[in-house]
Amino acid sequence: MKCVFKLTVLLVCVFIVACNKEPLDRKPVSLVEEHDGLKFTFNIETAKGESATVYRVGEGIVSHFNVLNVSSDTIYVSYSYSNPYTNDTFGAIFLDGYSLYRPIFNYDTSFVPCRHLAPGESLDWKLNNPEDDIVSARYLRAGHYYVDFAPNFAYHTTCKCNVATEMEAKSMQVIELKHQVIEFEVVE
Repeated sequence: MKCVFKLTVLLVCVFIVACNKEPLDRKPVSLVEEHDGLKFTFNIETAKGESATVYRVGEGIVSHFNVLNVSSDTIYVSYSYSNPYTNDTFGAIFLDGYSLYRPIFNYDTSFVPCRHLAPGESLDWKLNNPEDDIVSARYLRAGHYYVDFAPNFAYHTTCKCNVATEMEAKSMQVIELKHQVIEFEVVE
């Protein structure tokens, strides 16, 4: 009887271990550019904030764009020019050159039209995929995809009444950022 019990326990343990999915090698990638004392970082993350380029079917994907002021001057972000949600493809997931959908933009509630960035301060934009009105990333089949980052970014050196407008275009500094692409994989 003890032998049957031990054998049953052993088989149950083997079954449990066999059914557990092995941990993923997430293969994190961050793309970084520096211009005019600003550091721009692009990456994609899990819903838990872990940088990754390998996801399981059904996992959420977050496109993350960060701007860090590494200069000694305060700048004023031009919201109307720099907002990634006004860019048609920023953070979109593509397959074979076709956009599957745009992510939902997660607004930073502290963001104001003329957001100042003092030295050492940063600004985050996170674009959440899995829910969208076209397709949900939860339904991406196993395969290879890519996320597009074609950012626009501009700032002002002064800000009147805490609002930077296009009327102040002569004081607006436009930064030409590279078109960035991060490839990722969805596995079973």
